[in-house]
Amino acid sequence: MRSLLRNGWFYVIVTGVLFGTLGLCTKFLTTRGLDPFTCAVVPFSITALIALAIRPRDSVRVPWLEGIAMGAVNAAAPALMFNVGFSRLPASVVTLILALGPIFTALTAHIVFHDDRFTPVKGLGLALSVTGVALLAGFPSGGERPGYALALTLAGTAVSGVSLVWVKRLANLFHPRLLLAPMMVGASLLSLVVSTWIGYAPWQVSIANWQWALMTVMGVGGLITFISSLKANELNPASRAGLMGYLVPIVGVTGGALVFDELITASLLFGGALVITGVAMVGITSPSASTLGTLTGPS
Repeated sequence: MRSLLRNGWFYVIVTGVLFGTLGLCTKFLTTRGLDPFTCAVVPFSITALIALAIRPRDSVRVPWLEGIAMGAVNAAAPALMFNVGFSRLPASVVTLILALGPIFTALTAHIVFHDDRFTPVKGLGLALSVTGVALLAGFPSGGERPGYALALTLAGTAVSGVSLVWVKRLANLFHPRLLLAPMMVGASLLSLVVSTWIGYAPWQVSIANWQWALMTVMGVGGLITFISSLKANELNPASRAGLMGYLVPIVGVTGGALVFDELITASLLFGGALVITGVAMVGITSPSASTLGTLTGPS
């Protein structure tokens, strides 16, 4: 068991499978009448409470302000948009779009860091991914306003990918264990404010006991996913750790077909293949994720 917990591949697989499974749980809840914003605030709040209970008690400075800001921007904002996607689009389409995150990270790194430029190979990868998304946009959807949901899912992926550049810089300045509680608190606060503002906070809607139970499990699962992703990045080279993102659409497509009877068509497979290939082309030509880039500025 100890050797398994030291195996980098173990955390890559656990993180990818859990992240995809949490998306399927959100899809399951929204198809049974629960609002997508409620599906975000409850698990985030549970994750935050657990993270606060296990936070470090030593005298090391905890980056509360930075972590709360990053949790709001990198976790809560994308999740709220993703949940709308899961409520109106096939899970397979949403999880394939989520795989685009590294492309937005690479575009941001090109602007921010002078030693991480956007190369012709990355440009080809971007073109392939955009073509794949165009095919996915034509995939049949039984949901309401699929164009609106697709746009929000893409926007959430962009926010997540862009903000990841600053999350990585923050992780280089502070030990990841110090970021856990602040980021989860930030995610919980933003999702709580948004859900209350639009009228879907937990006390404003009716939630069945089984829905509370499932969202509690999702909260615990979210914490495990976050910790597992940190271990995956710690124990693996960047190229291997990046495979976590490729497992998410595999879980989404498989789960969508098995649980929600979603169609697996040629356009879905071909569009998904273009997205994954494009993202892989961007990922294999990027510097190590553990390397802190040099900011662009006057020479």
